[in-house]
Amino acid sequence: MSRPDLAGDFLTRASRLCHEQGEDLRAVLTDIMAATTPPDAPASHDFKMLLASVRSNDRQQLWSLVGQAWLHLAVHVADHLHALAVLLADARSWVPVYAHASLARSAVESAATVIYLLADSQQFDARLGRGVALLLSDARQAAMAANDVPGNAYMASPKAAVEAERNQLVALVERARIELVHSSPNGRVKGVRVAAGGFEQPLSTRATDLVARAFGDLPAVYRLLSGVVHGLPWGLADNVEISDREARWEPDPVAIGGSVLVAVTAAERVAATLARYRGFNGQAPVSRMQARTRSSDEAMVTFGRAYGVLAGAPPTIARFLTS
Repeated sequence: MSRPDLAGDFLTRASRLCHEQGEDLRAVLTDIMAATTPPDAPASHDFKMLLASVRSNDRQQLWSLVGQAWLHLAVHVADHLHALAVLLADARSWVPVYAHASLARSAVESAATVIYLLADSQQFDARLGRGVALLLSDARQAAMAANDVPGNAYMASPKAAVEAERNQLVALVERARIELVHSSPNGRVKGVRVAAGGFEQPLSTRATDLVARAFGDLPAVYRLLSGVVHGLPWGLADNVEISDREARWEPDPVAIGGSVLVAVTAAERVAATLARYRGFNGQAPVSRMQARTRSSDEAMVTFGRAYGVLAGAPPTIARFLTS
């Protein structure tokens, strides 16, 4: 088998792994949301805490909004996995040089946020506080974006409507007796406290920190992907060879495989985290996803050794760009 064929086989398999991982994540979401939560599940415990809390109805309304945010983020991960699968589906005729990194970074960032919000092994107050902080931060960002959209003869600016929604959210948080912590007496909101004297959950969280916390076994993964996504020269330079007046850009199968590994890992950890929270640890799709993550890792190592990449020999799959 020629080396280009070996690369094509590897990337075609990577495409299939992404597709299957995305399908299983969707299956997990469907199953755990449709099933009755077991009494001993963390989700059941949290609901009991809500029922017994002050301003129970208001807090339940906030918690419902937080739950919707989890689902948006989980579907966002699955969506980017499917997009990566499509991007690599025709690996024998075309391979992306850089675009795979954008998809992987979006997946891992959303996954890290879900894991942060569900706060495994912590008290309900931490989950509620983080969720409310996310809602308030999101409302702030939406208002800032709406403020930059001008009205015209055909459509009014969305600023007033978005500001009204934000004000309604703030009023709901205050009715729920969740403390808004300000940067100064008249400053902007910087955090929330669910209980008086409790821990302050910040509105501002850095994606770099969340990814490092949830994916510490993938060192510097967020910064490496961001170097490509933001078009930084150091992130782009490895895929180009410049000689005199000519430049040649080639995709690196191992770099693409790395993006695939990041994306399938992100999906598997989202599924496992949600399954644990809802009390469905033994779900078959989660086990398949964990096995698929290991398979992705093993496939990349096997390919790298066979193709000479791990020994320092640069790959060349130029025919994928021209055929």
